[in-house]
This record gives sequence, structure tokens and C-alpha cells, in this order.
Amino acid sequence: MKTAALLTRHRKSQQLAPVLYDIGIELVEIDFFDTDTLGTFAGEVERVLTPSECALEKAKKAAEMSGLNMGLGSEGSFGGGPLGGLMNWNQEIICLYQKEPELVVYASAEGPTAIRAIKADNIDELVSKMSDFQQQRWIVRCPDGILKGLTQDEVAGIYQAPFTQWPVELEPDLRAMHSPLRQLMIQKAALNLAERIQSKCPQCDAIDFWPDEKAYGPACQQCGYPTNEVKALTSTCKSCGYRDTETVLVSGDERFCDQCNP
Repeated sequence: MKTAALLTRHRKSQQLAPVLYDIGIELVEIDFFDTDTLGTFAGEVERVLTPSECALEKAKKAAEMSGLNMGLGSEGSFGGGPLGGLMNWNQEIICLYQKEPELVVYASAEGPTAIRAIKADNIDELVSKMSDFQQQRWIVRCPDGILKGLTQDEVAGIYQAPFTQWPVELEPDLRAMHSPLRQLMIQKAALNLAERIQSKCPQCDAIDFWPDEKAYGPACQQCGYPTNEVKALTSTCKSCGYRDTETVLVSGDERFCDQCNP
């Protein structure tokens, strides 16, 4: 059993540890470094690193502060995605860093998420909308600061007449320990990391032999124009450079053709 350090103050080991234990990696949680200094969802500390850079920074610090050879870092982001403006998009990145021999493995999971800020015109509407997100904690911005990690009852207690000017907008607390929907995405990213660690190059046996490279444009089966679907996936070994390409689609669906379905 190998041991890796996870740098987090938001209890992410609850999602990562069971998945990695199954493939022979035991996690040690490092929580005495304030990861909020690298940026916060609420905006008090600006995020200057990309999510990938931040995950790597956390992974390196985990290895350094624990004295272990392997460190893990995790970073999430919200926004963007293919459904921009229609639904919030959550991406979770996990980075595995190994000091000797040096190795960096990135894993990820992403997809639409229902969690969002909510706006209400009265207390009953506010309580009703919060109840759609069980166990989710909330953020309230006050003139003298930001209150985080609030339960539904605590939020309802704050917005009591006659002190509230309606409508109000309430933000979700997106820290991992306070956002069940985000926890599900972190767990999916952990599963992707486990798969990448177990996927080895057929030529040199190095890990993380994964089809990250996508080729688009199988010919539409109706008109022959390139569609927007994935045509092939290519895995490239980071150690020896061996490449393997797998064809996904020979012909495309007219639903994804800009000529047939503009």
C-alpha cells in the first residue's frame, strides 16, 4: 500500500480516499495549510492561478509538508461549459504529483450542475428554493462581511421581517464540505484518477496512458459533411512517446451536422 498526502481544509478525502484505497493508495490529509490563500469561491481572495496550476501547487505542497513522495491537490471551478447561460457547469481537477521519479498526473470530471444562486421575493419563496438543495450550505453577504457555511435554518433566521429588504439573492457555499452536488463531481474525478493510474502504456508500462487527444469530424451519413462528433481518440505515453489511436465513429449523425441541421 502506497501513501499520498492530500492538501485540503475542506474534507475532500471523504470523496477521494475510498476510491484510491481500492487501488492501493492510502491518503493522509494535510489540513494545516490555508488553501484559501490560493483563492476563494466567494471572491475575498482573487484566484490568480488556473485550476490546473492550483491543483499542482497544492499537490506539491502536500508532498513537501508531509515528507511523502506523493501529494494530491484538487481544485474546482464553475461557469462556462457547452451550456453557457442555460445551466451552471462544474469542473473538478485532481493532480497527483510524485517527487521521485518526477511524475504529474491530471484527472478531471465535469458536467452541468443544478446548484446556483437563488433570488426570492419573500421568506417563504426563499425557504422553498433552498429546500431544492438538501444539505447545501449558503453564503450571505452583509455590509460588514461575509457569512459562510449557513444552514437553511440559519439563513431563514437572518432574513426575518422587518429587517429584510426584498428581493434577496442567496449564494451557495461551494466549498467541498458544504456542497453535496460538488462532492459527487469530485468523486467522479477521483474515479478518473484511479483509471488513469491503472491505465499503462503497452510499450513501457508507464501509467496515465489515456485518450486525451480527440479528433472531430466523422462524415455525415446523409451529406458527407464533417459533423461535430468525436471521430477518434489518441493516447500518448508521457514517458516513451508511444501513440495509439482508436476510431470511435466511422460515419456521423445528421443531428450533429451543420449542413443537415444548421
